Amino acid sequence: MPDLPSDLTAHLAGDPCRALDVYATMAGKREHFERSSKLLQERIAKVNDLGEELQSIRKTGRLVKSKLAQLGQTEHSAESTMGEQTLLPDEAAGFLTIPYVQELGRLKEEFQSTLPMFWQAEAEMDRLESQLQADAAQMQKDFKSWHSQLRKRAKKANQGGS
Repeated sequence: MPDLPSDLTAHLAGDPCRALDVYATMAGKREHFERSSKLLQERIAKVNDLGEELQSIRKTGRLVKSKLAQLGQTEHSAESTMGEQTLLPDEAAGFLTIPYVQELGRLKEEFQSTLPMFWQAEAEMDRLESQLQADAAQMQKDFKSWHSQLRKRAKKANQGGS
């Protein structure tokens, strides 16, 4: 880090918030944290989008299962009320359920292909968050050391100037 003019050194030694701002800019940390934060926000959005997609698939699957159950109940109630004459013969009931069964299969495949993407995005988000926390802790440590040296220089300059 370049040496700062003595008047700025004295000012920053007494103003840690401003000193942190100057340090972050001089050390190039600001851009790093902005990039990392933006990347983390993108990953969070991706996790949210994939989570919503998975919920939608589950909801659609529940609706399809409900329709299948209704078809099954219609067949059984028709058999019980009509005796030998059913309103919905087994062949017709089976024929009517085929699209629903196919839709359930498609939804299962879609869910199984989306779930690993969700897990991967979530793991990436967690990794980025951990890295950002570690970087922040390191920057805080580095700043404290830099600011301590700054205060020592300011004190030395004050004593030498008096």
